[in-house]
Formats: sequence, structure tokens, C-alpha cells
Amino acid sequence: MKEIILTVFDKDFCATIPGHEEMRVEESGVYHTVLVDGEKAGVVGYLSGAVNKEVYFIQVAITPKFRGVGLAGISEDLLAEHYKLPVLVATIETANTSSVRAHLKSGFQELPADKLAYLREKGFLKVGQTRLVKRYNHEL
Repeated sequence: MKEIILTVFDKDFCATIPGHEEMRVEESGVYHTVLVDGEKAGVVGYLSGAVNKEVYFIQVAITPKFRGVGLAGISEDLLAEHYKLPVLVATIETANTSSVRAHLKSGFQELPADKLAYLREKGFLKVGQTRLVKRYNHEL
């Protein structure tokens, strides 16, 4: 991988990424197509948190050809840097161990078990999901 850039979002391309057919693209979200050396490799986007405006819920989908090389984390970092997002939050199915591992490897931290239990109790997180957080300190 030589050049990785975020470009205009291609919703049709997003729908073709295997394993992410259920990715919800919200009108209020901000999305980009990820290009690697000019080739469409995935999509990344965020939604603002309803309660805390400093928290942004991240969504990322990478094509099979580009999985396993750290592109999800790089794409999320590019997005956070471009928009100066202080905190990214990822909600991931616990069965998707490769996504959980990729997020942990790129600097996300899983919420403690008591916080996960609280979110499930309040209906903000489903059984079988986990939530990971990454904080950024953007230089001025």
C-alpha cells in the first residue's frame, strides 16, 4: 500500500462489500470511500453521539482484498484527523473476532465489563456486541 486517501462516498460501492450488507448509512452521518493506490478498498464514516457531542460512532467496511493489513485502523485515523474527532467509538459483534482484534491492534480499548453490562441493561448495546473506544489528541 503506497497511497491511502479518503474520497467522496460511493454508496453503491459500499453495498457491494461482503459481510457489511447490513451497514446502516445514516443521513446524518459523514462517510468516505477509502482508496488504496487509486483502487476502492472500503468505506469509513461516523455518526455524532446523541448525548455526548465529543463522541463519534465509527463505521468501517473493508473489501476482502484489503483486510488484514491494518487498513481499517488507518482509515479511522485519517477520518479522525481530518475532522478533528476527539473520541471514536466502535460497536462490534463479539463473534467478529477479526474486527475486534483489528480495532484493539489500532489502539482501541474495550470498555470494562461493568460499563458493557450497564449499556446492555439500558438497551444501548445488544447481547453479543462489544464496544471499543479510541481517544485522539489532535495538535493545533
